[in-house]
Amino acid sequence: MLKPYLDNVVIKKLPEEEEKTESGIIIKDIMRRKIAKGIVLASGPDAEHIKPGDKVIYVTVRETEIEKDTIVITAGSVALKIGEVDLK
Repeated sequence: MLKPYLDNVVIKKLPEEEEKTESGIIIKDIMRRKIAKGIVLASGPDAEHIKPGDKVIYVTVRETEIEKDTIVITAGSVALKIGEVDLK
């Protein structure tokens, strides 16, 4: 069981979607702005509006990887909520 402190949030990264032009040319990450999406697995007591199961878009300057595709970030790095999933 993960129990983040303060405003920390544990995120399961979602796979990145490949972006293509109309003619089928793949746009590499270095050529576009990257939007990171993930599902909140746990949130600390000070991350008031972020709950486990929230599907979010986030921006990180610092992230701590705790296992493959699972990171810890601060609640301030979460830009917006785009949905919810059932974690059960």
